[in-house]
Amino acid sequence: MNFTIDTINSTIDFTSPTEANNTYTNNSYIFINVTVTEANFANITFYLVNSTSVNATLFTSLNNNARWINLSPLNQNEVYYYNVSVADLANNINYSETRIITLDNTLPNNITLLSPGNNTISTNRTPLFTWNNVTELNFDNYTLEIDNDADFTSVQFTFIKYNNLTNSTHLMTTPLNDNTRYFWKITVTDKANNRNSTTFTYTTDNTKPAVTLNSPGNNQWLTASTVNFQYIPGM
Repeated sequence: MNFTIDTINSTIDFTSPTEANNTYTNNSYIFINVTVTEANFANITFYLVNSTSVNATLFTSLNNNARWINLSPLNQNEVYYYNVSVADLANNINYSETRIITLDNTLPNNITLLSPGNNTISTNRTPLFTWNNVTELNFDNYTLEIDNDADFTSVQFTFIKYNNLTNSTHLMTTPLNDNTRYFWKITVTDKANNRNSTTFTYTTDNTKPAVTLNSPGNNQWLTASTVNFQYIPGM
């Protein structure tokens, strides 16, 4: 009679393309891939549960080649926990770490630019830009971009404000150019890289209007009690 004494647990390691722990993603699936070291393999179990501990998914395979699973479709606005266990023929069972992944496909919303108002023309070259605090559970950052092209292909200023929903102002310390029409855009990005944005225009005007007086001429003497002024207004 032959028998094997096995007191060694399997080793289980997550490998690519499994997402790192505490990942946020806008995918509708969770892909789990592992490497396993076990001479006396019996089965492998993939376990997934959402944040409320309902809708648990349990998949067990006796196939020694089963090392990955693609769980889909899933609720795209939910936090999930998952791990993998391996049992051997001696009933030793080992578990991987439990990882957390957040699926989020909802765009940040309620973005409102407050000041300067849209189409503002001002002599102020260091304006204070303000916008409202957005509604976003998984907020990552606000990005303020300023460009003189409407398509933002030549952005001149970029400012990023991370991890604080109420950090919704920016005071320019580097002056904008004189007499330039700018487009300023706020983009809100969440941790799953969902983005939403809105744009206003702001024009600096630092040139005084020019006026050409045609008549009466300079130092001219008049006898009439009524004077007719003729001038050419500047643009």
